[in-house]
Amino acid sequence: MSGSNFLLGVLLARVLSIEIFGQYALLWMVALFFLSLQQSLIVSPLYTLEAKRGDNNLHHISNAIAMQIFFAFLSMFLVILISIIFSLFQEKWNMGLLIIPFSLAVFSYLLQDFARRLLFFHGEYMVVIFINIIAYIGLLLTLFIVSSFVSLNLMIVFSIFAFTFLLSFLVAYLKMGYTHLKISNMESTFQEYWHFSKWLGLSNILQWLSGNLFIVIGGYVLGAWSVAIIRILQNTMGIFNVLFATIENYVPISAAKIYKKEGHKSLLSYIYKYSFIGIILFSLWTMLFMIITPERLIFLIYGNKYIQYSDLMYWYMAIYILMYFGMLIKFVLRTIESTKDIYRANIYMSVFSIIFAYPMIVYFELKGIVLGILLTQVIMFLFYLIVVKRKIVT
Repeated sequence: MSGSNFLLGVLLARVLSIEIFGQYALLWMVALFFLSLQQSLIVSPLYTLEAKRGDNNLHHISNAIAMQIFFAFLSMFLVILISIIFSLFQEKWNMGLLIIPFSLAVFSYLLQDFARRLLFFHGEYMVVIFINIIAYIGLLLTLFIVSSFVSLNLMIVFSIFAFTFLLSFLVAYLKMGYTHLKISNMESTFQEYWHFSKWLGLSNILQWLSGNLFIVIGGYVLGAWSVAIIRILQNTMGIFNVLFATIENYVPISAAKIYKKEGHKSLLSYIYKYSFIGIILFSLWTMLFMIITPERLIFLIYGNKYIQYSDLMYWYMAIYILMYFGMLIKFVLRTIESTKDIYRANIYMSVFSIIFAYPMIVYFELKGIVLGILLTQVIMFLFYLIVVKRKIVT
């Protein structure tokens, strides 16, 4: 999945102009916003609560599937509504017919991601690989073939995206075995999930605003080309998305089980193990990075048009290191159900972004975007560390 995302970013960065690729990146940030809400409101309580519940969770999972389908439809409707409202105030935000394939792409992307995570929860790893081949490899191959005959535009990109991911979800849904389950006690399940995830949901909204606010304002002040540069920096670091995705799908479930059986000390020991793994992997990548050099790496992957921005790769290395260890500490807070502290961390990050995003971008331009993203990660990491030390370590 991460390899396909990396190749997708390379393909689109090469065949689209910097401006159009920046527009694609801006639009896809909207999809990632709804994905972050989905992960906090549905996936996180599913992983934590149902893992603790054990085998007595059949009707809860059935209810979660129903909530997910409703959430995907709601997200698609909101994408269309927000696009219409924005176009009333700013003509350049008018998406026209592009809103149809884009909203369908968001809808299918959310459903496929949920199906993938539910299959992970049940340990159906081979099925996950199969549906990801349909979605990600199917998307990549189709775009590559189509680009050989016609010039790609965003209408074509999002149409293919919607088709491949919806097909992947339908295959997954048939293989999950929940097609005939009846919804029962939906209100009870919803209230339980909401009680667990309400602070996570608010946190993810604030987290999206805190980090992405720099990118959005950068796109407004500097132009969509600046978003394209940030996207290729993120894409180049995409090798670590394999690690992030693996940990996100496995560690929270195992951490919840360990915490239930053995308590705080075993939970921290489990997290320390993954901290050590992260130190080794980032050290190896840093050494390789220094040998190859960012300039050569960017040139080999994307060509000449992005090479002048390659020095920013050093900044993104630091960002990803902080993201990794911050994610591990957040798992601890989620497991002990201290989700309000995650919300508080994101308040601090958002306040910082709201105050400093515009002036930093005006004065430092592209470097101001990257520096702002780095500082938000520093704020988050330090706050999580202080909270965990106060609540568990001491």
